[in-house]
Amino acid sequence: MSALDLLSLVGRLLFLVVFVRGGYGSRNLSHTIAMAARAGAPLASVTVPVSQVLQWVGVISVALGIWADIGALCLLLFLIPVTYFTHGFWRFEGQARQVQTGNFLRNLTYLGGVLLILHAALVGALPLTVTGPLLTIR
Repeated sequence: MSALDLLSLVGRLLFLVVFVRGGYGSRNLSHTIAMAARAGAPLASVTVPVSQVLQWVGVISVALGIWADIGALCLLLFLIPVTYFTHGFWRFEGQARQVQTGNFLRNLTYLGGVLLILHAALVGALPLTVTGPLLTIR
């Protein structure tokens, strides 16, 4: 294990902290479903539990390096609808619009990070993993 491998692993784990915190923050499922429904998420009673599964599978997969490409895809499938439905700033006015614009941009940054992890996983450049990528992109 090189210092650069360790640097990559620490960066990967630090990046995932926000998803772990968010996952624990939404432990009250009925409250999270109600918030998602108010934000306009379709079938919130189904999509919220599915999104939580995607989030946790993604975190565990990327953190442990077990098919990290699949984990990164799970995080993408989690982030895209959450960003659109929860932080769609164009649906707000005034101070709420400013807050949601910041949240939307923050999530775009997370999406960028996940895309970088996905790329590294797919090309076999993600160090200190248990498995290589499951998907093959040609």
